[in-house]
Amino acid sequence: MAPMAGYTDYAFRSLCAEYACTDNSPVSPRFFTVTEMVSVKAMYYKDLKTYALLKPNTGSICGAQLFGNEADCFAAAAETVSDMGFGFIDINAGCPMPKIYNNGSGSALLNTPKLLGKIVSATVKASEIPVTVKMRVSENDSISTEDIARICEYNGAAAVTIHARTRAQYYSGVADRDVIKRVVEAVAIPVIGNGDIASIDNARIVREYTGCNGVMLGRAALGNPFVFSGTVPTFADIITAVKRHTDLAVADKGERVFRELRAHYAHYFKGFTGAAELRKLAVSVADYDGFNALLDTALSRYGN
Repeated sequence: MAPMAGYTDYAFRSLCAEYACTDNSPVSPRFFTVTEMVSVKAMYYKDLKTYALLKPNTGSICGAQLFGNEADCFAAAAETVSDMGFGFIDINAGCPMPKIYNNGSGSALLNTPKLLGKIVSATVKASEIPVTVKMRVSENDSISTEDIARICEYNGAAAVTIHARTRAQYYSGVADRDVIKRVVEAVAIPVIGNGDIASIDNARIVREYTGCNGVMLGRAALGNPFVFSGTVPTFADIITAVKRHTDLAVADKGERVFRELRAHYAHYFKGFTGAAELRKLAVSVADYDGFNALLDTALSRYGN
């Protein structure tokens, strides 16, 4: 499961792992999760809110995704993360958001490949667990995506994930699977394909076409942890997932988490008649009373 800021917290990662890692799931036991991106500079300055993001989920191998633009901060963060129970560290070289990009982090690192190589090298040397890199398609005419992947490999990356869109595309347009294929041919380390993968069938098609070693699926999982098991949920299944997700989130963060959960509820209630009304109710949920009222309305009107 791809890292998604504001979504892939401990509760949601744990929920998805529960659905993915079952006897019937086509992805179990090869299912991995990744945290929301975590600032290495904030870690350096011991920001407690930042450290709260670094909690490996239950049920699967979990990676910690780090972002920044200073190799020494990455190295310091890697030393800390190595002892926190994570399975790997993932370097963010793909985030397109202006706040991250304009600071020289995320996908901006593709414009400074020497710095990216230095960051990978420093992180690998300081880490006791494997280091991977998640990147987008290069927009730099002087250096290709394949070359940047080679730089990551040369500096010790254990794998690379290619989100097959440019920074300028953000999440629009069509992912270019030919780029993934070229990277697979260019490096010896595992390559993970990302972008426009919305189902198990999509995943198989991408793997067969590109030859990649695995796939990363993100937005298709929002409101749909069932995607990892390849099942089509009933309304009762959705309600069960909403309840389980809520229980995990409240146990982790307390009732203050309900404001964060509103965005998740909006994703769960999509694709069926009457869903728009439930989404309107979801934006006002602030505590258990509001949550129970939402479920009562959902079950009474759409449960059959």
